[in-house]
Amino acid sequence: MDRRIKRTKKLLKNELINLLKIYPLSKITVTELCDRADINRSTFYIHYKDIFDIYDEINEELYSYFNSAIEKHFNVIINLVDTLHPSSNKMSIELFKKIFEFIKENRELSEIMINETHKNSLISRLLNSGKKNSLAMLKKHLKSYDEDTIDYFYEFISSGCVGIYKNWIMTDMKDSPEKMAIMVANFISYGTKYFVLEENLK
Repeated sequence: MDRRIKRTKKLLKNELINLLKIYPLSKITVTELCDRADINRSTFYIHYKDIFDIYDEINEELYSYFNSAIEKHFNVIINLVDTLHPSSNKMSIELFKKIFEFIKENRELSEIMINETHKNSLISRLLNSGKKNSLAMLKKHLKSYDEDTIDYFYEFISSGCVGIYKNWIMTDMKDSPEKMAIMVANFISYGTKYFVLEENLK
């Protein structure tokens, strides 16, 4: 992509994020956004159809980043379930550390997206995307557990992670990304090990 296009899009996105701290998306106009970014409306319409279009692009970029990290994490969990190898938890920590670092580096944007509540929100999309793969993996390895129990386990892990991310932002990110990553990885690791050990005892 041309540098000028990248710069223009970055300016527009940054100003949209600033406006979202003040107004809901539905109240933000193209004119106001362009005035703040010092960009002509005609230039805006070269790249986007409307305000929702640029917002969707921001959302999609975040979704792609987090979804990629989550898919990698599933592979770590599968390895953990299969082997209970100690290195699996270290791999999980590195993945979660990257997520926490990304949130910290993009705090304002992450705060807006994480606190969305509509059904097509970033969090809803990520949880729905991860649920199918996660449940399939858990059912494969925890065969003696019924579907409801496995579903509850997934909801416990996923909702817990979202809650931790939100609380970390609300408490001004006072703990380091590394500390938070270790905490989350251990929570998931110990929870998974409990089910695996119970499975092996049956």
